[in-house]
Amino acid sequence: LYFIAPPMSEKTIVADLPEMTAADCSRFEKEGGIWGKQYAVRRQQVQAMALTAGATVVGGALFARVVRRNTWLVVAGTFPIFGISGLALGNVVGVSLYPSVAENKETTMMRRTWWAKECAKHWDCLLYTSPSPRDS
Repeated sequence: LYFIAPPMSEKTIVADLPEMTAADCSRFEKEGGIWGKQYAVRRQQVQAMALTAGATVVGGALFARVVRRNTWLVVAGTFPIFGISGLALGNVVGVSLYPSVAENKETTMMRRTWWAKECAKHWDCLLYTSPSPRDS
């Protein structure tokens, strides 16, 4: 695939990279510098968010069923409300417990760059530059 840059004569090759495995992600956390650290921090933030959301849903359902004595249908209807509230609260909790060390957009870009370099280490490559000395 080619991406045509603003000057129409320049082209950049875009590679179709394989998916990163869990082991690759662990290596990026160790070898990726500040961006690897942020990747690990973001994983902790998301885990805290998920735990908070789950606790909010369970707590809300128990409140609706036990304290308010609502039917199971009403309890089931509260899941989306408590789930979204829990995710919002969990995001605040996660960022508070695990402060970011870099921007997430920057980390994503650097992770992709690191992965492309890792993949390129194992690729055979034929570089063709034009004009070749034989062209003259």
